[in-house]
Amino acid sequence: HYPLRRQRQMCIRDSLCLAHAAAAEQLGAADGSAALLECVAPRMPPMLNCNAAGALCNAAAASPQLARRIVELGAVGTVVALIDPSSSEQPPAVVDQAGALLANLAALPEGRDAGADAGVPRVAVELLDDPSEVVRTVAARSLAHLAVSHERNCAASADAGALGALLGILALGPAQTVLDVTTHSDAQVCASTAAARDLGAVSRGGAPSPAV
Repeated sequence: HYPLRRQRQMCIRDSLCLAHAAAAEQLGAADGSAALLECVAPRMPPMLNCNAAGALCNAAAASPQLARRIVELGAVGTVVALIDPSSSEQPPAVVDQAGALLANLAALPEGRDAGADAGVPRVAVELLDDPSEVVRTVAARSLAHLAVSHERNCAASADAGALGALLGILALGPAQTVLDVTTHSDAQVCASTAAARDLGAVSRGGAPSPAV
């Protein structure tokens, strides 16, 4: 089985260059996303999980049409099964790539619906406590995207304690009202701020901002 596994790894690494629309369309025409998604399944080795999720993440970012196809294939549920902290423990690199894929898919209405059905808000909130700053950043970005015009996701995020966790990341507790930018990266601060803003807007009866 080793040569076949090595072959898969090489093919997926080649697919990681899918950062522009033309390459993404080629993947869609061959329905290569289905084969990549098989490699995201929890039963696969972490390296395959990581590389396949990264390739799908790039493809989804480059092509909304392909992103919808990835959602249709059941990617959201597969990724949740892979990185749900309550049922599995994965290396930070795997959670980073898989979480980024969830965030990209949540930029679409179909992805937000699938996220609500698969319990992504709860998983993302739990990942806000992850030791890895990269993982916390993709979790916050997922929450921000999930909240856009989606009451179910906002309610689920609030029930899971998203606002408290996000404010904790931003160091905005009762005893500290000034953001300590020395302990957080720009990416983590931006993602956390966006998620807290959108969830806060919905809790006040307003409308969240468009996904970015």
